[in-house]
Amino acid sequence: MSRTWKWVLGLAAVLVVANGVVAMVQSRGAAEGNPDFSSYRGGRQGTRAVFNTLRRLGMDVRRHEAPLTELPADCAQLWLMNPTQPIAHNEMDALQSWVHSGGQLVVGYSGFLPFASAYSTWLQAPEASPFPELLEARPAMDLTAAAVTTAITPEKGSYAFPLTQEGVLQNVRLLFAPLNGTMELAPAYVPLARSEAGTVLAGRLFGDGVILAIADLDIVSNAGCTEADNIVLTCNIAGMAEGAVYFDEYHHGFSVGPMGPVGLIQRSRALGVLGAIAIGVLFVLVAVGSRFGRPEEPYVPPRRSQLEYVDSVAQLYRSAAARQVALGGLYQGAIRRLSGAVRASGDPDHAQLARLAAGRVGMTARDIEEALDEARDLLDRGCDDDITLLRAAARLARVSQPSRPTPGERPR
Repeated sequence: MSRTWKWVLGLAAVLVVANGVVAMVQSRGAAEGNPDFSSYRGGRQGTRAVFNTLRRLGMDVRRHEAPLTELPADCAQLWLMNPTQPIAHNEMDALQSWVHSGGQLVVGYSGFLPFASAYSTWLQAPEASPFPELLEARPAMDLTAAAVTTAITPEKGSYAFPLTQEGVLQNVRLLFAPLNGTMELAPAYVPLARSEAGTVLAGRLFGDGVILAIADLDIVSNAGCTEADNIVLTCNIAGMAEGAVYFDEYHHGFSVGPMGPVGLIQRSRALGVLGAIAIGVLFVLVAVGSRFGRPEEPYVPPRRSQLEYVDSVAQLYRSAAARQVALGGLYQGAIRRLSGAVRASGDPDHAQLARLAAGRVGMTARDIEEALDEARDLLDRGCDDDITLLRAAARLARVSQPSRPTPGERPR
């Protein structure tokens, strides 16, 4: 593998690992309850703007990322806005007991009754004592439209506003809600706020607690909370709480789990992060490893065997009737091939050539030197015996042919 490709793969590995680390850090921040991180909270139907506004106004607002069976003891008001995850029956039973013992439940859905009937009937069951003056009996924040606008825009000033005991729904003059669904009230619910399209807010008593139903989520969503006096209505509702206000996040897919490596692996996004890191490690191994270099050249066996080589020599001798010429040609060919194989320059002697070629032809230096000396001696004194000539030709054939490399050894 060339140096350029190694640099390219190394850079790609660094980018992949860096992206994985950043995503893992973001996943940890989301799991710890960062109110500004998540596609739901920051989307059009999310509640991040309302949540931050209430916090800047000095209210105790928090995110609840656990089942409804684990509501904190300091929870005075719970906002359950358009849940996208199923609510278990034991959660509804726990929620019913919590409201009956004095909790305030704010439910939001486009069409309240379909939402209620999908899980339980206690939300819309008749109650003996409906209360037309529900919101006038509780303290709330004294908010004006200008003050709320200031609270939404941090750079414009302070967020501290005084409390008042003079009632609720102050400065709520106009509500804007498209009303994706029409709220058909159960007998126990009393209309508390209306828009031109119909009832926006209704309420009822349930035991010692209160249930408030918001007909359309656009009133408290990021997209619609700044329309008309929608945010003022929301702040008035939250101001009724005499303790902490919790926004349900568990039924939108957010939950708190272990924060160590096990917790990261359990989250779906962390699995993708670990996969990206694994790909990065693979890139690094490919870039710095040697097993992915240039492939070895395959071994190509000689096209002629020794027997064929000797037979051709015999045929040459018989056709030319010149033993010396045949032996001289074989001798010069062997010298030429050995010199080329060991890259010898000049006219090396037999001993030097045999020493350099030892191990390349499957023979020892002594055997190579003896074969060359025998052929040279036969050329000098002449060869009258066919058997001697063929034996010398066979030895020269062995000398001039390379040996088969062992496994893992490249051909020489």
